[in-house]
Amino acid sequence: MTKYNDKTHADKQEMPASVGTQTVGVQSFSVGEALQTGWEITKEKLGFLAGLGIVAFLTNIAASVVLVAICDLVAICDTDVSELPAQLVNMFIAAGVLAVLFALYDKRETRISGIFFLQKGVFLSYLGVELLRGLIVLGGILLFIVPGIIAGIALIPARYLVVDRKMDALPAVRTAWVITRGHRIRLFVLGLVSAGIIILGWLALFVGLLIAIPVVKLAFIHAYRFILADAEKRGILPVERLDITPKIFAWLGALGIPVLIVVSAAFMSSVESAQEKARDARRLADVKVLQIGAEMYYEKHGVYPQSLSDMNLPEMPTDPETGAKYVYTVSDDGASYEICVDFETREDECFTTATK
Repeated sequence: MTKYNDKTHADKQEMPASVGTQTVGVQSFSVGEALQTGWEITKEKLGFLAGLGIVAFLTNIAASVVLVAICDLVAICDTDVSELPAQLVNMFIAAGVLAVLFALYDKRETRISGIFFLQKGVFLSYLGVELLRGLIVLGGILLFIVPGIIAGIALIPARYLVVDRKMDALPAVRTAWVITRGHRIRLFVLGLVSAGIIILGWLALFVGLLIAIPVVKLAFIHAYRFILADAEKRGILPVERLDITPKIFAWLGALGIPVLIVVSAAFMSSVESAQEKARDARRLADVKVLQIGAEMYYEKHGVYPQSLSDMNLPEMPTDPETGAKYVYTVSDDGASYEICVDFETREDECFTTATK
């Protein structure tokens, strides 16, 4: 039986001269071997991996549905506001899936439920890595795109170091930057080939993705383990702080102010959008209050009130931005009414009641 742990691959990782090198003294991994290893493990554990993918997918969907339902229930947010906690759940599941895949690669016993039981501190470090990586890549993209691509490739192993070696976020980012020297071209090629595999999986609908995604993820784990073993052979671990700071952050410092301006503008726009959505949610809640007042009046008098003040509400709802009363009209016979509201993030709407 083919072994998949890093000790088993030790002999394979002594790469022959035909593999070629990217930098002097550094032999990189084989893209073909990485994908072949991913395919072998996927083929052997296909049922388990299919179940893993389905559980992860359904968990993310369920989390999104629950969060949207909570927003609708409390009437203080909408689906966009629920996206942040949904993304956090998504990242938690992604880290859990990665931990399970490492166990499969190492031929350790694992269960699908393992995606819900990360070791203490791993998720916070994983989240920190994703935030740092995103900021660094954003800064690189602002530097004419190419530096952003390089940074994105160089920092691929950071999340693996968190899950596999239990590193904190900053050490993981520093280590990833250093150990990928000499391997970044191959990582880029593996990324391109993996994208093609994922596209083929999409063409084969959901079933294809159940095979394509684990093959790709396991291929990257194989590449990561090769890169880590190479770094240990070269004696560049552990990575010291001064090895990385000048290399990554010096060029980001030159764009510190523009990045802050862009991020600040995006933040302010997001805040303004959130405020508009919150005001619209308040308007909907006000309409419900007015509808309840109108129905209570109808139950007592047999007709709807001629004006909002006739409802005798303890506190009359008003527009949260202008402070004006809502537009209320009633039919001549008092059998129906209409409440019209001007919204900011949706079409203006009038709420009516059918004749009783």
